[in-house]
Amino acid sequence: MHRLLPLLLLAACTAGPPQGNAPYQPTPGMETELRELQRLRPQPYAGVTLDDARRQPRLLDAARAIYNVRGEPFPDQPAPQYQLVQAEGVTGPLTGWLYKPKDPKNVPLIVLFAGGGFATPDLDAAGLIAGTLAQRTGDVVIAVGMRPAPGARFPATHADALAVLEWARKSARSWGANPARIVLAGEGTGALLALTTAIAARDGRAAMPSHLVLITPMAAPPAPNAWARARPRLRADVRWDLRQYVGGSIPADARVDPLHLADLRGLPPVTMVLAEGDPLRPDAEALLDRLRASGVPAQARYYPGTSAEFFALGQQLPEAEGAESFVADQLRTPAPRR
Repeated sequence: MHRLLPLLLLAACTAGPPQGNAPYQPTPGMETELRELQRLRPQPYAGVTLDDARRQPRLLDAARAIYNVRGEPFPDQPAPQYQLVQAEGVTGPLTGWLYKPKDPKNVPLIVLFAGGGFATPDLDAAGLIAGTLAQRTGDVVIAVGMRPAPGARFPATHADALAVLEWARKSARSWGANPARIVLAGEGTGALLALTTAIAARDGRAAMPSHLVLITPMAAPPAPNAWARARPRLRADVRWDLRQYVGGSIPADARVDPLHLADLRGLPPVTMVLAEGDPLRPDAEALLDRLRASGVPAQARYYPGTSAEFFALGQQLPEAEGAESFVADQLRTPAPRR
């Protein structure tokens, strides 16, 4: 078991290091992963074809490459039971992985939307996160891969996410889960989908989820002053991906900019994970402030020296292990009375 590093629990929005071109100092383990990723030679999305953008290496690929060089198996953490499922989207099935603890009985159901981007969704990392959460919480967890842009154009993915919520609710009992205790979760763009789906549910389009887990979330289109030297998620790549989804200029719409345009009142409790080296972090911190000002119970933890995509690497990074434990603990804690 890794020794957990000291972590900062955010009691309010906490200013991070300077933005712009200021670098940050990754932890030793994080630096090892980032160096291995550079050996895999990732390219900016705007400079390659769409198919090549989807094949670009990610941090999880780098972690697996390190073990491959050592001749060791990658230490995945699957739940005791898992299976491929077909979730119901608006226009057809969506690929998902269902993770179940042994003999679940009326446990919560976590619906995890894959992150990685609207045009470059990453079900691989989402599946690893889902398995870990199932193991740590004892809940049933389903990770769902969304239809990629530009084939799925705005707001198609948002509509699919709402359809997945309703499908999961109808299917919950057959998995040993409680349809009245559904958690929406996601990483990056997946967290954006979780948040906006909860907003749609609050507005009467579905039954409300009981909790939101937002891992290094996208809260708004990254601003020009977003952290330019963040790794491995690049500000330019995030904006390129979002344009693939919206079809050009980014609209002033609460579904892609809930930080500035959405009414956040009446949402369920929120658990948020923040990484220092994430260009989306300033907006995520601002979202945390807005949630709390809107009366939403929101807990967050900030992990210095980490990058976007770090959360899936709990077997490699003590910071990621700590983040996984934090989320699991929050999900096991009874929600405060509103």
